[in-house]
Amino acid sequence: MLCASKSNNREALAAIVAALHNMLTSGVELSTNSLLMSTILRQLIAADSIKGLIQGESSENLADTATEWIVILISKYCREGKLPSLYRAVSGENFVIETCLPEQLVLLHCVRSIVDDPIGQTTERYGRLGSKVDGSDSIATHLFLSELLASLLARRLVTKQVGISRTEDMTLVNSASSAILYILSETLTADSKETSQIRMSMGQNTELIPVVCKALGDVYDRITLRNSGRNVRETSVDYDEQAQMVGLVRLLGNLAYGCKVNQDTIRQTAVPVPGSVSGARHGEERGGLHVLLSCTAYSHACFTLREWAVVAIRNVLENNPANQELVEQLEAKQGVQSAVMKDMGFQISVEPKSGKVELRTLDKINE
Repeated sequence: MLCASKSNNREALAAIVAALHNMLTSGVELSTNSLLMSTILRQLIAADSIKGLIQGESSENLADTATEWIVILISKYCREGKLPSLYRAVSGENFVIETCLPEQLVLLHCVRSIVDDPIGQTTERYGRLGSKVDGSDSIATHLFLSELLASLLARRLVTKQVGISRTEDMTLVNSASSAILYILSETLTADSKETSQIRMSMGQNTELIPVVCKALGDVYDRITLRNSGRNVRETSVDYDEQAQMVGLVRLLGNLAYGCKVNQDTIRQTAVPVPGSVSGARHGEERGGLHVLLSCTAYSHACFTLREWAVVAIRNVLENNPANQELVEQLEAKQGVQSAVMKDMGFQISVEPKSGKVELRTLDKINE
């Protein structure tokens, strides 16, 4: 394989990876081989294609036979619940969960493409990350990704507070965080018993929800601070902030769906207001639910945030009296309904008997 890689012989590489796939089918364990996995991931895209992109030359298709076989091999490993061992194997004995190597980032984006396959059914997507009958592999993989995402997001928060970090390291961390956000958001969309177990396990056994709430508060505060004194039309939200805010809101909504434990965790998570904001808000007490409602104020400047926020808010409030009561308290202070939901054109209403939440448009209410 090394010879084929050095000579850029993609045909030979494709044949080797195909043989490795057949060995895996025969029961041979290869996922813990650090050198092998790193070499395979480095060859996901042909060197000539990468050079063409760097030099500004057009490339119709970066994929070739070798790329296809590598994706098939990675997909096979993921279905057997071996993504955690693959990810760890890339860094060998020096695995550090708060960092991300280039090969690990390639692996995550490969997994993202596997999960994002439009041909597959939504109810099967969680199975692409482990599909044993009892679901244990899928749960283990989701817990690993949850811990990984929580660690990467926490590092981003600490780095921004301290202000010291290598640019290339944080570029990898940021890209890895975005990839995992998308992967988890996609695999949690199914409404099934297995997905419900995964949601509950992620909420109870990891720090993902508290970290996601704080990360959402961080991006909201940065946007608010930068746009202080500006009107709605002048509000500035860059592409990375939009992607991060939408990804975090979407993940919180999917984690909260039909899971009271996760709904409560979102409400109970304390999200501090940084000292850089105005004195009136500094020291203000707020939780994850408050932040989720507040960030929707930027839906006009953030593509698809409005739609995902509606879903997330409904999922967090559904059949949860404590969360519904908190929203009523915030409405009484004119901190949510008047400043946020009204700007979005929505009003929250709760059916007393069933506890179901409905987000009605103000146009329908006024008819």
